[in-house]
Order: sequence, then structure tokens, then C-alpha cells
Amino acid sequence: MPSTVISTAIIVIAGVLMASIFAIAIISQVGAIDSTFKSLSRNALDKMKTSIDIVYLTVNDTYFVVYVKNTGQRSISINELYSTDIYFGNDTKVKLYTYGTSGLNIWNYTETISDNTWGTGETLIIRIYNSTSIEGPYYIKIVLPNGVSDEDTFTG
Repeated sequence: MPSTVISTAIIVIAGVLMASIFAIAIISQVGAIDSTFKSLSRNALDKMKTSIDIVYLTVNDTYFVVYVKNTGQRSISINELYSTDIYFGNDTKVKLYTYGTSGLNIWNYTETISDNTWGTGETLIIRIYNSTSIEGPYYIKIVLPNGVSDEDTFTG
């Protein structure tokens, strides 16, 4: 008799331990899934609120000038601008231009409202410095770090 009681107690304790281990494993995975879902939701919302429109492109003596408007519902930070890629060229050759303050094959910008943020409704003036001459039509694609982009072709 006493051995049956002890055996039953051991089985009950083992069952409670197994149930606890199982519950802890499930709860930890729910937390990981929850944080992943929240991160994906934030990224999707960020993309939905972001929009840009290439308005105009012109050629200066030493560089190309592009006017780009922030048509989204959120401002774009300077750090995001520094990480923005610009693809520029013509039908036969398109090159990647990254942000820079001096040199060739770079781009930089001037804000129309100098507040270190590309605000909603604000137009950004981008200058593209190329090492070789490019004949039109000109193709440009601007890609923000969150993947939102706009592209256009201009004859000239």
C-alpha cells in the first residue's frame, strides 16, 4: 500500500513538472512571436506612411539637379537620407550613387526648409555628381532605407 501511494505521488509530481516545462516553452515562444509580429507591423505602417515623388530633373554645368517631394504622412530623418540610394543614368547604363559631401559619383541635397528633417510636403533639392557625361533620356530611381522608392525618366 505505501508503495502505491509513493508511486502515485511520484507520477503526479512528474506530471506537474512536465506540464510546467511545456507551459514555459509555449509562453516563451508566444513572447517571441508577439515581438516579431509587432516589429513587422511597425515596419509595414512605416512603409504605408512613407511616399516620395520625383518632380523634375535638370542638368547644370557640373551636376544634375533633381527635385523630390515628400508626399507621405511622415517626416524622413537625416539618417534615413544618408542611407538613401539613388540609381541614375540612361537606357544603356545606370549607376548607384550614395550620399557624399565631395567627389564624384555621389549625391547630396539641400532642404527647402532647413530643419534637418525632410518634412511632409517639403521638396528636397538633390544634386548628383557624375564622373562622365550622360546623354538623355535620363533614368532615376530613389530608394529610401525602408524600401519605399520612386522612379522616373526625363528627356533632355
